[in-house]
Amino acid sequence: MKLSDRVTTVKYLGKHGTELNKEFADKHLVVDQKYKVTGLDIGGWSSTVYLDGFGYNGFNTVMFEEVHEQELELDEILEEIELYCKNNKLSV
Repeated sequence: MKLSDRVTTVKYLGKHGTELNKEFADKHLVVDQKYKVTGLDIGGWSSTVYLDGFGYNGFNTVMFEEVHEQELELDEILEEIELYCKNNKLSV
């Protein structure tokens, strides 16, 4: 999986990467646990993700998946509510 440069949270998969990558990650991380991203180094052959609480210890990005957290502004939330009401014949 390729992580974008806007990723803020990832989930550790517990698979992929080299044996050394997995051995190091398994010592420090929990499978399916979410972690806050503090930095990414995107390289040509490999990329590294840095996680909150792990300092300069980076992990191979292929061992993670992005966690998509939807953030809406107040006006976007209102639009969603109005659309829902319209589609369900409810008044706002």
